Amino acid sequence: MGHRYWTGDCAAVGLLAASLGAQPAVAADLCVGGPKPGCFATLQAAIGAAQDGDTIKLAPGTYAGGITIAKNVELIGTSPASTVIRGGGPVVTVGDGVSKPTVSISRVTITGGLNDSTGVAAGGGVAIPPLA
Repeated sequence: MGHRYWTGDCAAVGLLAASLGAQPAVAADLCVGGPKPGCFATLQAAIGAAQDGDTIKLAPGTYAGGITIAKNVELIGTSPASTVIRGGGPVVTVGDGVSKPTVSISRVTITGGLNDSTGVAAGGGVAIPPLA
């Protein structure tokens, strides 16, 4: 009697296991200031916890500026009239001088920033520092 080999299913299982290990991370939705469990108390805390590709959703309210975003994220407010990021010098800094992340900011008002530049006119809203 000859040997019997099981071939097709073993190969499929091996391919499935290999593909599961190679799955990219799934982007997450993070919330700030909302009533849902797990929402962050501050915008900067949510940015710190975010991974590249995540979306940070802001509930209506006023959030402290002076934040730095050094990750590829999307920041979405409820509406410009009800979601405000205020203060700081500047209010929002995109990048850290080492990398230039892709950041999308929508449905928010950015206000109350300080212009701390010397000799160069620069706004106090959003700053994008040059690469070092």
